Amino acid sequence: MDLKQIKYFLEVAEAYSFSRASARIHITQPALSRQIQQLEHELGVPLLVRHGRGVQLTESGMLFRDRAAAIVREMEQLRDEIRDRSGVLAGEVILGIPPTLSAILTAPVVERFTQAYPQVFLRVAVGISEMIRDKVVSGEYDIGVILASEQTGPLLSEPLLTEPMYLVGRANAWPAASGPVDAEAVGQVPLLLTSAPNGIRSLIEDYMHAAKQRLTVRAEMNSVSLTINAIARGAGFTVLPRCALAELRRDYGIRAEPIEDLSVSWLIATSKERYQSTAAIRLKAMLHEAATTSAATAV
Repeated sequence: MDLKQIKYFLEVAEAYSFSRASARIHITQPALSRQIQQLEHELGVPLLVRHGRGVQLTESGMLFRDRAAAIVREMEQLRDEIRDRSGVLAGEVILGIPPTLSAILTAPVVERFTQAYPQVFLRVAVGISEMIRDKVVSGEYDIGVILASEQTGPLLSEPLLTEPMYLVGRANAWPAASGPVDAEAVGQVPLLLTSAPNGIRSLIEDYMHAAKQRLTVRAEMNSVSLTINAIARGAGFTVLPRCALAELRRDYGIRAEPIEDLSVSWLIATSKERYQSTAAIRLKAMLHEAATTSAATAV
């Protein structure tokens, strides 16, 4: 077997489909199938069970997937170390970032990074903080942006950004009370929030509990764009970090006001065990610069 065959197998195992995997890695489906068959022949056991909806991993396939993924990560880490020693800035960097931050941080960072380092392939994965943390711990992601409330024991972490949380809703449905928004005001409106378990949701719940106020949750949505669209139609209010307000459009008629004494802090997390390539270090620096720019930008 060779590394290429192993990577092909991992793509199929992740996609649970030859057709989806072949489209992703730009190889014909028959050629991909032959590579996997050769691998299974060499190992002497089936790794996949083919069926009408795709493929399913056998017990041997699950074992091979887990061990093979670790081998590929080790080989890629070795490649990065060798390239760094030779002065060649190339390879791949994988960044995990939460959806509330992606709108304002990802676009400028991707633009700058890809222009500055055209030989480095940048992969950006958007997901919740807990998932990103686990992916960094396992070595699947090189860098992750996570909530400061996450357990960072096996990770190296550094502060990235602290930002206020905002109550967001239609201007014509805004609570009658004037002045700053506090926990009491948040408790008076119907809310659309992310479903638990979720770091942002926990932050809001802890804030309300400390103020002895109750949340009125009308619906749960795990998409910032979907939540904002629902609010624009008058479905209720939500609570979002300032960076997420980049999703707002002026013609939505939406108002956003900071909530007293409620903020969220983000960290950049990397693995203590994995080698950090020069490309990854440069990407971290660009994230810090983008966060500084974001913090200086008014809503």
